Amino acid sequence: MFQHEALFWGGFAAISLPILIHLLNRRRFRVRDWAAMKFLLDSLRKNRRRLRIEELILLAVRCLAVLMLAAAVGRFTGCSALNALPGGEGASREIVFVLDDSYSMGQAYGATTLFASAAGDLSEQIRQMPRTDEVAILLASQASSQNEFFPLNLITDPDSLLARLGTLKPSDRRTDLASALAAASKSFGSEKKPRWLYLLSDLRRHDLQGAERTEALRKQMADLREKGVRVVAMDYGLPASDNCTVQAIELLDRFVVAGTPARLALSVRNNSPRRAENVEVNLSVRAKAGGSFRDVQPPALLIDSIDPDEVRRVEFSVTCEEAGSAVVTARLPTDELAGDNAGYLALDVRPAVRVLLVDGRADAADPLDTESFFLAAALDPHGDASSGCKLDRVSASSLPSVRFDDYDLVCLLNVSDFPLRGVNSDGRDAYPQLTALQEYVQAGGGLILFTGDRVNLEFYNRRLYDEGAGLAPFPIGPPKGSARQDKYFRLDPRSVQADSIMRSFQGEAVIAATLIRFFAFSPADEIAPARTTTQARPPRVLARFADDKNSPAVVHRQFGRGNVLAVYTTASAEWNDWPQLPTEVATFPPVMHDAVAAIARAQQQLQTAQVGEPIHFDLPARQAEARVLVRTPLYPAADAIALPVNPDNGRRSVHFAGADRAGVYSLQMSVPDTSTEEVLLARNVDGDEGRLMPGGRDELAAALGSGEFAYERRTGGAELAEIRSGSDKEYWIWAVAALLTLLAVETFLGQRFGHYSN
Repeated sequence: MFQHEALFWGGFAAISLPILIHLLNRRRFRVRDWAAMKFLLDSLRKNRRRLRIEELILLAVRCLAVLMLAAAVGRFTGCSALNALPGGEGASREIVFVLDDSYSMGQAYGATTLFASAAGDLSEQIRQMPRTDEVAILLASQASSQNEFFPLNLITDPDSLLARLGTLKPSDRRTDLASALAAASKSFGSEKKPRWLYLLSDLRRHDLQGAERTEALRKQMADLREKGVRVVAMDYGLPASDNCTVQAIELLDRFVVAGTPARLALSVRNNSPRRAENVEVNLSVRAKAGGSFRDVQPPALLIDSIDPDEVRRVEFSVTCEEAGSAVVTARLPTDELAGDNAGYLALDVRPAVRVLLVDGRADAADPLDTESFFLAAALDPHGDASSGCKLDRVSASSLPSVRFDDYDLVCLLNVSDFPLRGVNSDGRDAYPQLTALQEYVQAGGGLILFTGDRVNLEFYNRRLYDEGAGLAPFPIGPPKGSARQDKYFRLDPRSVQADSIMRSFQGEAVIAATLIRFFAFSPADEIAPARTTTQARPPRVLARFADDKNSPAVVHRQFGRGNVLAVYTTASAEWNDWPQLPTEVATFPPVMHDAVAAIARAQQQLQTAQVGEPIHFDLPARQAEARVLVRTPLYPAADAIALPVNPDNGRRSVHFAGADRAGVYSLQMSVPDTSTEEVLLARNVDGDEGRLMPGGRDELAAALGSGEFAYERRTGGAELAEIRSGSDKEYWIWAVAALLTLLAVETFLGQRFGHYSN
C-alpha cells in the first residue's frame, strides 16, 4: 500500500525508460564492413550469448532502481511480506472502529455535521490502511444489541464498504460509551495480532460524569488494557453556541376526556452559553375530528427567556373533540442540533370516564334513599355522560358478574361485604371478587370507599383492611353519632390539606368546610399496620372531623399503581347534608369531580416513551383477529411493517422492537369486512443527549481511570495523517536503501562487464 499511489504508478511507468534506451542504443550505429573487422566479428560471434546476458542483467538492475525510486516517492506503507522486517508490525493488525452515531453527532459543524466529519475520517482511514489489516466497524447506537455494521474481516471490497459508510446518518439514540467499548472488546479475534481501537465520538462531558458511568467505563478500559488493545480517541466535540432542547412534554391530568381541556406541561432546556430570548414553540395536535385524523395548530407558545443550562416549564391546554388516539407535538426553531427540537406526547382520549357505582342500598324504595343517587347526580347530572363520566350502577349482589377492568373507577357505597365463594387453600374465606378488585387497583385502577350503617365491620377490617396490607387505609369502628340528625360534627378547617381533591376548600374557600353537617361517621383507627407490603403505601389524611379525637374524614393512599380514597361517611344524605347544600355553597359535586380526576385510572405511560423502548400493545377484544401494521416516523419513505399477533396471558397483543426513531408511530388494525382502527404512539429522544459541552482529554482520562490512550481533537483542523503517524508503519526508507544499493551494483557491474567487452 502507498500513501501517494499516483506518484508510485507514475514512477512504475518510468521503468520503461531503461528498456527504451537499451533498444535505441542497439540501433544507434551504421554497419560498414571492412577487412580488419572480420577477425573481431568472429570473436564476437563466439561471445554473443554472454554479452546478451550481461546486458539483460544491467537492464534488470536499472529497472529495479527505478521501481525502488517510485516506491520511495509514493511512501510505501508495507505488505504482509515486509511486516517481518525489523521495525515492522510482525503481523497484520486487528482494528475496531466505534463510530458514535448518537443524535448529538448531528450538531452542525461549518457546512457539515460532526457525524459527517467523523464518517469522512473513517472512510479515509479505510482507504489508506493496508489490505492485510482486519477491520470491524461498530455503530455506538447498536452496541448493546451486538449488531456490527461490518464484522471483523479483511476488506475485500473497499468501494462497497465506503458506499455503505456514505449512506449513514445519525440515529435518534443517545450514547452509552461503556456499552460501546464492551462491544468493541468482544469484536477482537486473534490474540497474536496487534489490536487497535478507534473511538470516533463527540465525548460529551455528560457521558463522562456520574459514578455509575465512570465505574462502567473504567471496567471496560481495564479489560481493553488487559487484552493489549491500543486505544485512539478521536474527539469531535464542540460546545453549543445556539441550542435549546425539548426536555419533556407531560400530561398533568391523569387522563384525557373528549371535549374537555387537557392540561399539559412543556419543559425546554437552554444548552447554549448565552440566554435564549423569545423562544417560540409551535404546537400541533393530530386527533380525531369528523371520524378521521386531522392536524390542528393551536396558538404557539412564547417563552420570554431561558438562562444557560436552565429548564423552563410552560403549562398549556389542548382539547380533543372526539375520542380516540391523539398526539401533541411541540417544535422549537431551527438551531445547530436539529435532533432535539421536537417532542411528542401520545394521548388516549376517552369518550368519558367509566365509573362503576356499587350501591349498598340499591333496594331502597325511594331513589333518594339509595347510596348512589346523589353521587350519580353530581358526576352525570344529565345522565348522558356530557359531564365526562359514564356511570353504571349495580348492587353488591351483582358483583360476580362485574369485570372491573372495564372501568376507570369503582365506588363502593355503604357495601356490606362481597359474595363469599368457599374457602382458600390457606383456610380463609374466599372472596374472588375482592381479589379481582385488589388486582385491578394494583394495576392502576381507582377505588373510592364510602362507609355507612350497612358496612360489615368484620369483613371491612379483616379483608378490606387486612392488617394494613389491604385496600382500606385504616380499620374502622362502630358509627359515631346518629342518623337522627339531632347532633352533628363539622370538618376541622385547619386539617384540610393542600391537595387537588380538596381544592374546593383551599384558601378563602376553607370556610365551606365548616358548612357541612356530619350526623354520623365511621371512626378510623390510625394504628400502625401489622403487615406491610410494597403495594400498600402509607395513608395520607386529607381532612379530619372536628370531634374529640380529630378523626380522619378523607384519606388517600396509593396501592400499587392505583389509588384509593376513603370517605368515612355516606355518599347519601343519611349521615350528612353534604349532597344537599344549596347551590351557592355546594361543594359535593366539585369535590367528587376532583376525586375522579385524581383517583381514576391514568392513561398508559407506554404510549409515550424514549427512542429504543419497544412498543407493546394489547389488542381490544373487537380487534383480536385483526391484521396489524405499524407505520414508523419514516413512513411513507419506509414501508409499513406487518406485526404478528401473539397470545399474552389470555389476551392477544403485538410487539415491535424497532422503535428506534423519534416521532409518531401508527398501529393500523384491520379486520376483514369491518373498518380499520388506528392507534397513535410516540417516541422521544433523550433530552440529556442535547447537552453538548465536550469533556476533552482530561475528563476522558478521569472517566476511564487511565491516560494510556492516544487522543486527537478532530475539530481543530488537524490532518488525518497526523493521527495515523503513530499507527501505520512506512517502508519508504527501505526503498531508498534498496535504490542506493542497486545503483552501486549497477556501477560495479557496468565496469566489470565493460572490462570483459574490451
